[in-house]
Amino acid sequence: MAISKIIEKDNTCSSHFEYIEKVLNGSTLNTGLYHNKKILVLNLLTFNPVHKTAFLLHSIHDKDKLSCLNAMYEYVYNLKNVLAAKDTPLLSYTVNWYNRCSKKTVNSHFYGKNIQEVIHKFFFGKSDENIIIYSIKLNPMC
Repeated sequence: MAISKIIEKDNTCSSHFEYIEKVLNGSTLNTGLYHNKKILVLNLLTFNPVHKTAFLLHSIHDKDKLSCLNAMYEYVYNLKNVLAAKDTPLLSYTVNWYNRCSKKTVNSHFYGKNIQEVIHKFFFGKSDENIIIYSIKLNPMC
């Protein structure tokens, strides 16, 4: 099953893929020091048709598009199992927010390792001047 079909089946959102080429100069990337190393970053965004807003689901970096897509597929495919595990590193959050353009209050749900990751996913690619966050709630674990 394709990435977009898995996401659509789960939450009726559409998927959008954003590729960005980066050059690392002296940065560490899990495995060591890199100088002038090119990597490709794949950002997977979900678009909610109800409130017409996109959010970052996950980012992956690798050497080329195929490697990024394969890694992203593995992440999305295994996400339900990771979330169902008792020792999951991901926490569930609900963000209650107001969109000044549409004049609507919305509840959006995120998974993240911490609140900083959730805020990053929420604001990814957005200007914060049109959004007011009323609350971010850590949901109880099942």
